[in-house]
Order: sequence, then C-alpha cells, then structure tokens
Amino acid sequence: MEIFDKLKSLVGIGTATIEVSEATTPVRAGAELRATVTLRGRVLAKGETLTLPVALPLPAELEPSGEHRRYLLIAETEVPGLNPKHSIVVEVVA
Repeated sequence: MEIFDKLKSLVGIGTATIEVSEATTPVRAGAELRATVTLRGRVLAKGETLTLPVALPLPAELEPSGEHRRYLLIAETEVPGLNPKHSIVVEVVA
C-alpha cells in the first residue's frame, strides 16, 4: 500500500501537507511560544484543512539563539508513504 501512496502523491492525488505559521518569534526563554499548525490533504476531505493552535512553554534556562545555536519548531505527522514535515526557525532572546 505504501508504494501506491507514493505513486498517488507523485501525481498530486491525496498529497498531505503540514505547515507551521504565525509563530511568536523572537521569544524569551521562560515564555510561551505560540504558533499555528495547519494540516491539509489526504487524511481530510478534499479541500478541507485542520488548523490547530500550539502553545509551548520554553524552559527558563534556555540559552539565547546565536551564531552557533539555533532552535527549530518542527511539525510532522505520519501519513503512510508520505510523512509530511515542516519546520521554522525560532529565535530565542535573552
């Protein structure tokens, strides 16, 4: 079934996508990171989207973003044969 799912996605049938948007970045360590996750495609009816608000409390001891330190917010879901994933950079400030 997974091969069939991959073939369908190659021609655009039932393609599933996930997207992170509206993230409150930059954000301070210890604050709450808010974002929206939107799922489109095969696990929903045609043209339907599922939008969920997300709130993640960040640890107070989280070090700020810097030249050698970067944080990502990653959203992913398991759709057989596809496993869509999306990420955005989150800037953490002191």
